[in-house]
Amino acid sequence: MSKFRVGDLITGKLKSPYTITTKDSICEILFISGNFDWDISVRLVSHKDYRERLGEEYAVRSCYFNLYKEANNFRRNKCTNSK
Repeated sequence: MSKFRVGDLITGKLKSPYTITTKDSICEILFISGNFDWDISVRLVSHKDYRERLGEEYAVRSCYFNLYKEANNFRRNKCTNSK
């Protein structure tokens, strides 16, 4: 069972094998799987360096991620800025 739910915002841990979905990214969980190689599918919603990759989806291992602590503020700012 995953520690996350669909719709959660997550960010990469400091020591992660991934190049894009790192500590500098914010991703939204799209799908939770029982797959051995990956167990969550995410969409990149924010990144410090890779803005051109926003919206891309990745299949990753949840053990390399934490809940994004500022999720409520991020969603509020995103809604305000999109008007």
